Amino acid sequence: MYRYTTRTGPINGLIMELDIQQFDYIPLTPTAGVKVLLHPDSETPFPEDGGLIVGPGFVTSIAATKVESRRQAFPEGSCVKDTDSKESAYNTIFSSYGHSYSDNACKKTCYQKKVFKSCNCCDTDYPCLKKVLLDDMDVLDDTAQGKNAPYIPICNSSNVESMKCTSQVEKSFWTEDLGCASQCPPACDQIRYSTVISTGVWPSTHFIRHFIKKINESSSYRNTSNDYIANNFLKIQIYYEVLNYVLIETYPAYDWNKLLSDIGGQLGLWLGCSLLTVIEISQLGLEILVSLTRKLIRIRRAVSNYDDNGNSN
Repeated sequence: MYRYTTRTGPINGLIMELDIQQFDYIPLTPTAGVKVLLHPDSETPFPEDGGLIVGPGFVTSIAATKVESRRQAFPEGSCVKDTDSKESAYNTIFSSYGHSYSDNACKKTCYQKKVFKSCNCCDTDYPCLKKVLLDDMDVLDDTAQGKNAPYIPICNSSNVESMKCTSQVEKSFWTEDLGCASQCPPACDQIRYSTVISTGVWPSTHFIRHFIKKINESSSYRNTSNDYIANNFLKIQIYYEVLNYVLIETYPAYDWNKLLSDIGGQLGLWLGCSLLTVIEISQLGLEILVSLTRKLIRIRRAVSNYDDNGNSN
Protein backbone atom coordinates (compact mmCIF):
# COMPACT_ATOMS: atom_id res chain seq x y z
CA MET A 1 0.00 0.00 0.00
CA TYR A 2 1.38 3.38 -1.03
CA ARG A 3 0.83 6.64 0.75
CA TYR A 4 1.77 9.88 -0.95
CA THR A 5 2.44 13.09 0.93
CA THR A 6 3.02 16.65 -0.18
CA ARG A 7 3.77 18.05 3.27
CA THR A 8 6.49 17.74 5.85
CA GLY A 9 6.24 16.98 9.54
CA PRO A 10 5.23 14.00 11.71
CA ILE A 11 1.47 14.39 11.28
CA ASN A 12 1.86 14.14 7.48
CA GLY A 13 3.99 11.01 7.50
CA LEU A 14 3.60 7.35 8.38
CA ILE A 15 2.53 6.70 11.99
CA MET A 16 2.49 3.17 13.42
CA GLU A 17 1.65 1.84 16.88
CA LEU A 18 2.98 -1.71 17.21
CA ASP A 19 2.72 -4.51 19.73
CA ILE A 20 5.87 -6.63 19.53
CA GLN A 21 4.42 -9.36 21.82
CA GLN A 22 7.56 -10.36 23.65
CA PHE A 23 5.84 -13.42 25.06
CA ASP A 24 6.32 -15.02 21.63
CA TYR A 25 10.08 -14.38 21.60
CA ILE A 26 12.40 -17.36 21.89
CA PRO A 27 14.84 -17.34 24.84
CA LEU A 28 17.84 -16.72 22.56
CA THR A 29 16.52 -13.33 21.36
CA PRO A 30 18.78 -10.68 22.95
CA THR A 31 16.95 -7.53 21.80
CA ALA A 32 13.30 -6.53 21.90
CA GLY A 33 11.97 -4.15 19.28
CA VAL A 34 11.58 -3.75 15.54
CA LYS A 35 13.99 -2.95 12.73
CA VAL A 36 13.18 0.03 10.52
CA LEU A 37 14.93 0.42 7.17
CA LEU A 38 14.17 3.20 4.69
CA HIS A 39 14.76 2.22 1.07
CA PRO A 40 13.29 2.74 -2.42
CA ASP A 41 10.54 0.28 -3.27
CA SER A 42 12.53 -0.87 -6.31
CA GLU A 43 15.53 -1.97 -4.24
CA THR A 44 15.89 -5.11 -2.15
CA PRO A 45 16.16 -4.26 1.57
CA PHE A 46 18.71 -5.97 3.79
CA PRO A 47 17.81 -5.24 7.43
CA GLU A 48 20.69 -7.39 8.64
CA ASP A 49 23.14 -4.90 7.13
CA GLY A 50 21.54 -1.64 8.22
CA GLY A 51 18.47 0.07 9.59
CA LEU A 52 17.35 1.41 12.95
CA ILE A 53 16.29 -0.54 16.02
CA VAL A 54 13.19 0.87 17.71
CA GLY A 55 12.53 -0.37 21.24
CA PRO A 56 9.25 -0.64 23.19
CA GLY A 57 8.07 2.06 25.57
CA PHE A 58 9.17 4.88 23.28
CA VAL A 59 7.94 6.98 20.40
CA THR A 60 10.62 7.28 17.71
CA SER A 61 10.46 10.06 15.15
CA ILE A 62 12.47 9.54 11.97
CA ALA A 63 12.88 12.65 9.83
CA ALA A 64 14.09 11.59 6.38
CA THR A 65 15.78 13.48 3.56
CA LYS A 66 16.20 11.91 0.14
CA VAL A 67 19.78 11.67 -1.15
CA GLU A 68 20.20 10.71 -4.79
CA SER A 69 23.57 9.66 -6.23
CA ARG A 70 24.37 9.59 -9.94
CA ARG A 71 27.64 8.00 -10.97
CA GLN A 72 29.42 7.69 -14.30
CA ALA A 73 29.45 4.36 -16.12
CA PHE A 74 32.33 2.95 -18.18
CA PRO A 75 34.72 4.34 -19.37
CA GLU A 76 34.60 7.29 -16.95
CA GLY A 77 33.53 5.14 -13.99
CA SER A 78 32.85 1.58 -12.90
CA CYS A 79 29.20 1.68 -11.84
CA VAL A 80 26.47 -0.61 -13.18
CA LYS A 81 23.38 0.65 -14.97
CA ASP A 82 20.19 -1.13 -13.98
CA THR A 83 19.24 -1.61 -17.63
CA ASP A 84 22.56 -3.34 -18.30
CA SER A 85 22.34 -5.63 -15.27
CA LYS A 86 19.31 -7.59 -16.51
CA GLU A 87 21.23 -9.55 -19.13
CA SER A 88 24.75 -9.45 -17.73
CA ALA A 89 26.97 -10.93 -15.07
CA TYR A 90 25.42 -8.48 -12.61
CA ASN A 91 21.99 -10.13 -12.77
CA THR A 92 21.03 -10.87 -9.16
CA ILE A 93 18.91 -13.52 -7.47
CA PHE A 94 16.47 -10.76 -6.52
CA SER A 95 15.71 -9.70 -10.10
CA SER A 96 12.71 -12.04 -10.27
CA TYR A 97 10.98 -9.79 -7.73
CA GLY A 98 11.31 -6.79 -10.03
CA HIS A 99 14.02 -5.23 -7.89
CA SER A 100 16.74 -3.11 -9.41
CA TYR A 101 20.46 -3.73 -9.18
CA SER A 102 22.37 -2.78 -6.04
CA ASP A 103 25.88 -3.62 -4.92
CA ASN A 104 24.49 -5.27 -1.78
CA ALA A 105 22.18 -7.51 -3.80
CA CYS A 106 25.12 -8.39 -6.04
CA LYS A 107 27.21 -9.39 -3.01
CA LYS A 108 24.42 -11.60 -1.67
CA THR A 109 24.12 -13.21 -5.10
CA CYS A 110 27.87 -13.81 -5.14
CA TYR A 111 27.61 -15.43 -1.72
CA GLN A 112 24.72 -17.66 -2.81
CA LYS A 113 26.67 -18.74 -5.88
CA LYS A 114 29.67 -19.65 -3.72
CA VAL A 115 27.45 -21.68 -1.38
CA PHE A 116 25.85 -23.39 -4.33
CA LYS A 117 29.20 -24.16 -5.93
CA SER A 118 30.90 -25.37 -2.74
CA CYS A 119 28.02 -27.11 -0.97
CA ASN A 120 25.72 -28.18 -3.83
CA CYS A 121 22.79 -26.52 -2.10
CA CYS A 122 21.16 -23.15 -1.58
CA ASP A 123 21.25 -21.03 1.58
CA THR A 124 17.73 -20.51 2.91
CA ASP A 125 18.47 -16.91 3.90
CA TYR A 126 18.34 -15.78 0.26
CA PRO A 127 16.36 -16.68 -2.86
CA CYS A 128 17.47 -19.57 -5.06
CA LEU A 129 16.94 -18.24 -8.56
CA LYS A 130 17.83 -21.13 -10.84
CA LYS A 131 18.51 -18.98 -13.90
CA VAL A 132 21.15 -16.95 -12.08
CA LEU A 133 22.78 -19.73 -10.07
CA LEU A 134 23.07 -22.08 -13.05
CA ASP A 135 24.06 -19.41 -15.52
CA ASP A 136 27.77 -20.20 -15.62
CA MET A 137 28.16 -23.42 -13.65
CA ASP A 138 27.04 -27.03 -13.54
CA VAL A 139 27.91 -28.25 -10.08
CA LEU A 140 24.80 -30.09 -8.95
CA ASP A 141 25.12 -33.75 -8.13
CA ASP A 142 23.61 -36.57 -10.14
CA THR A 143 20.41 -36.66 -8.09
CA ALA A 144 19.67 -33.07 -9.00
CA GLN A 145 20.41 -33.74 -12.70
CA GLY A 146 22.67 -30.72 -13.18
CA LYS A 147 21.32 -27.82 -15.19
CA ASN A 148 18.23 -29.79 -16.14
CA ALA A 149 17.21 -30.10 -12.51
CA PRO A 150 13.58 -29.13 -11.83
CA TYR A 151 14.62 -27.73 -8.47
CA ILE A 152 17.65 -26.52 -6.51
CA PRO A 153 18.36 -28.40 -3.27
CA ILE A 154 18.14 -26.39 -0.06
CA CYS A 155 20.90 -26.65 2.52
CA ASN A 156 19.57 -28.90 5.26
CA SER A 157 20.00 -27.38 8.71
CA SER A 158 19.94 -30.85 10.27
CA ASN A 159 22.83 -32.01 8.09
CA VAL A 160 26.12 -31.40 9.90
CA GLU A 161 28.26 -31.45 6.76
CA SER A 162 25.93 -29.06 4.95
CA MET A 163 25.90 -26.59 7.84
CA LYS A 164 29.66 -26.83 8.21
CA CYS A 165 30.11 -26.08 4.53
CA THR A 166 27.78 -23.08 4.52
CA SER A 167 29.39 -21.74 7.71
CA GLN A 168 32.81 -21.84 6.08
CA VAL A 169 31.54 -20.01 3.00
CA GLU A 170 29.78 -17.42 5.17
CA LYS A 171 32.95 -16.84 7.18
CA SER A 172 34.92 -16.35 3.96
CA PHE A 173 32.24 -13.96 2.74
CA TRP A 174 32.46 -11.70 5.80
CA THR A 175 36.26 -11.72 5.73
CA GLU A 176 36.21 -10.73 2.02
CA ASP A 177 38.05 -13.91 1.02
CA LEU A 178 35.43 -14.65 -1.65
CA GLY A 179 36.18 -11.42 -3.51
CA CYS A 180 32.50 -10.49 -3.76
CA ALA A 181 33.11 -6.83 -2.92
CA SER A 182 35.49 -6.38 -5.84
CA GLN A 183 33.03 -8.07 -8.20
CA CYS A 184 30.12 -5.79 -7.32
CA PRO A 185 30.53 -2.12 -8.23
CA PRO A 186 27.90 0.36 -7.04
CA ALA A 187 24.80 1.20 -9.05
CA CYS A 188 24.95 4.24 -11.32
CA ASP A 189 21.68 5.60 -9.93
CA GLN A 190 21.18 5.12 -6.21
CA ILE A 191 18.74 6.55 -3.67
CA ARG A 192 19.42 6.70 0.04
CA TYR A 193 17.74 8.49 2.94
CA SER A 194 19.59 10.47 5.55
CA THR A 195 17.74 10.46 8.85
CA VAL A 196 17.45 12.52 12.00
CA ILE A 197 16.15 10.46 14.92
CA SER A 198 14.49 11.64 18.11
CA THR A 199 12.82 9.58 20.85
CA GLY A 200 10.56 10.10 23.81
CA VAL A 201 8.81 7.99 26.43
CA TRP A 202 5.48 6.70 25.15
CA PRO A 203 2.81 6.52 26.32
CA SER A 204 3.23 9.21 28.94
CA THR A 205 2.12 8.79 32.55
CA HIS A 206 -1.12 10.71 32.02
CA PHE A 207 -1.89 9.26 28.60
CA ILE A 208 -1.36 5.60 29.47
CA ARG A 209 -4.77 5.24 31.14
CA HIS A 210 -6.53 6.50 28.05
CA PHE A 211 -4.38 4.26 25.86
CA ILE A 212 -5.10 1.15 27.96
CA LYS A 213 -8.81 1.90 27.83
CA LYS A 214 -8.66 2.25 24.06
CA ILE A 215 -6.87 -1.04 23.43
CA ASN A 216 -8.97 -2.94 26.00
CA GLU A 217 -12.06 -1.96 24.04
CA SER A 218 -10.71 -3.81 21.02
CA SER A 219 -11.38 -7.50 20.51
CA SER A 220 -7.71 -8.49 20.70
CA TYR A 221 -6.86 -7.24 24.18
CA ARG A 222 -8.34 -7.67 27.62
CA ASN A 223 -7.10 -6.30 30.95
CA THR A 224 -3.82 -4.90 29.60
CA SER A 225 -1.46 -3.71 32.35
CA ASN A 226 0.95 -0.80 32.48
CA ASP A 227 3.92 -3.16 32.43
CA TYR A 228 2.67 -4.88 29.31
CA ILE A 229 2.29 -1.54 27.54
CA ALA A 230 5.78 -0.42 28.54
CA ASN A 231 7.41 -3.71 27.50
CA ASN A 232 5.55 -4.38 24.25
CA PHE A 233 4.10 -1.25 22.66
CA LEU A 234 6.03 1.26 20.60
CA LYS A 235 5.21 4.11 18.25
CA ILE A 236 7.02 5.07 15.05
CA GLN A 237 6.69 8.31 13.08
CA ILE A 238 8.37 8.45 9.68
CA TYR A 239 8.14 11.65 7.69
CA TYR A 240 9.98 13.94 5.31
CA GLU A 241 11.98 16.66 7.00
CA VAL A 242 12.04 18.65 3.74
CA LEU A 243 10.46 17.98 0.36
CA ASN A 244 13.57 18.90 -1.63
CA TYR A 245 16.39 16.39 -1.98
CA VAL A 246 20.17 16.24 -2.12
CA LEU A 247 21.72 15.34 -5.48
CA ILE A 248 25.28 14.00 -5.56
CA GLU A 249 26.45 13.71 -9.15
CA THR A 250 29.83 12.68 -10.49
CA TYR A 251 31.05 13.74 -13.90
CA PRO A 252 34.34 13.49 -15.80
CA ALA A 253 36.80 16.12 -14.65
CA TYR A 254 38.43 16.00 -18.08
CA ASP A 255 36.40 14.90 -21.10
CA TRP A 256 37.04 14.84 -24.85
CA ASN A 257 35.61 18.30 -25.41
CA LYS A 258 37.98 19.81 -22.87
CA LEU A 259 40.88 17.81 -24.29
CA LEU A 260 40.27 19.03 -27.84
CA SER A 261 39.77 22.58 -26.60
CA ASP A 262 43.02 22.49 -24.65
CA ILE A 263 44.92 20.99 -27.59
CA GLY A 264 43.57 23.70 -29.87
CA GLY A 265 44.38 26.37 -27.34
CA GLN A 266 47.90 25.10 -26.76
CA LEU A 267 48.56 24.77 -30.48
CA GLY A 268 47.26 28.26 -31.06
CA LEU A 269 49.32 29.62 -28.19
CA TRP A 270 52.60 27.95 -29.12
CA LEU A 271 52.24 28.42 -32.85
CA GLY A 272 51.28 32.03 -32.27
CA CYS A 273 54.26 32.56 -29.98
CA SER A 274 56.63 30.91 -32.47
CA LEU A 275 55.43 33.09 -35.35
CA LEU A 276 55.69 36.24 -33.27
CA THR A 277 59.13 35.21 -32.10
CA VAL A 278 60.33 34.65 -35.68
CA ILE A 279 58.96 38.02 -36.74
CA GLU A 280 60.50 39.79 -33.76
CA ILE A 281 63.89 38.12 -34.27
CA SER A 282 63.77 38.93 -37.99
CA GLN A 283 62.85 42.52 -37.21
CA LEU A 284 65.65 42.77 -34.65
CA GLY A 285 68.15 41.29 -37.10
CA LEU A 286 66.98 43.67 -39.81
CA GLU A 287 67.27 46.66 -37.48
CA ILE A 288 70.77 45.57 -36.43
CA LEU A 289 71.74 45.09 -40.07
CA VAL A 290 70.38 48.50 -41.01
CA SER A 291 72.14 50.11 -38.06
CA LEU A 292 75.46 48.46 -38.93
CA THR A 293 75.05 49.39 -42.58
CA ARG A 294 74.40 53.01 -41.69
CA LYS A 295 77.36 53.07 -39.33
CA LEU A 296 79.59 51.49 -41.98
CA ILE A 297 78.45 54.04 -44.54
CA ARG A 298 79.21 56.89 -42.15
CA ILE A 299 82.67 55.47 -41.45
CA ARG A 300 83.42 55.12 -45.15
CA ARG A 301 82.26 58.65 -45.81
CA ALA A 302 84.41 59.96 -42.98
CA VAL A 303 87.46 58.08 -44.31
CA SER A 304 86.76 59.28 -47.84
CA ASN A 305 86.49 62.89 -46.71
CA TYR A 306 89.73 62.57 -44.74
CA ASP A 307 91.57 61.21 -47.77
CA ASP A 308 90.24 63.96 -49.99
CA ASN A 309 91.29 66.66 -47.54
CA GLY A 310 94.74 65.14 -47.06
CA ASN A 311 95.45 64.85 -50.78
CA SER A 312 94.33 68.39 -51.43
CA ASN A 313 96.75 69.75 -48.87
